[in-house]
Amino acid sequence: AVPRTRILATGGASHNEKILQVLSDVFNAPVYTIDTTNSACLGSAYRAIHGLVAEMNVSLADVVKLAPEPRLAATPTTGAEEV
Repeated sequence: AVPRTRILATGGASHNEKILQVLSDVFNAPVYTIDTTNSACLGSAYRAIHGLVAEMNVSLADVVKLAPEPRLAATPTTGAEEV
């Protein structure tokens, strides 16, 4: 099951395990990354495609069905939200 709150980290900092752990602890949510170079550009491309096919009632969920599956990179440290 996918948690209701999760963080999807992209860009250069998404390769830094310590930064991902801090994000997870601060927001008390799991952090996921995508093993794709230029993932932010990929997201923009999906939005552009969605804009092109919007007249055909194609949802964004349908557009991104073939997107790479996010990988769990960090989980909250128990008690960290209390710090």
